[in-house]
Amino acid sequence: MLTRRTGTIALAAGLATFLAACQSGTVVDNRSTSSPAAQARVVMDYQLGSGDQIKVTVFGHEDLSGQFEIDGSGAISMPLIGQISAIGQTTQSLEQAITAKLSDG
Repeated sequence: MLTRRTGTIALAAGLATFLAACQSGTVVDNRSTSSPAAQARVVMDYQLGSGDQIKVTVFGHEDLSGQFEIDGSGAISMPLIGQISAIGQTTQSLEQAITAKLSDG
């Protein structure tokens, strides 16, 4: 069952990072007639918003991993990289931003 605020990503650059944005909201009927590819596209196009919860797991670096909530200003604060804007981003664009900041860090 998918919720309105669900997304998953994996970071590249040698990092196995996964974000899952979850918050209760409107439930998408998974019995719909749309194809699995169309349903996946909806999740991929989801834009993160204030109050979304994300889980970041950086493989081999538990100190950089954790649960984060997008605050009222639209940002998350992570170890090593500090605040990063998340509001309005797709999970893929946030993946790229986190990867870039961790690479610099």
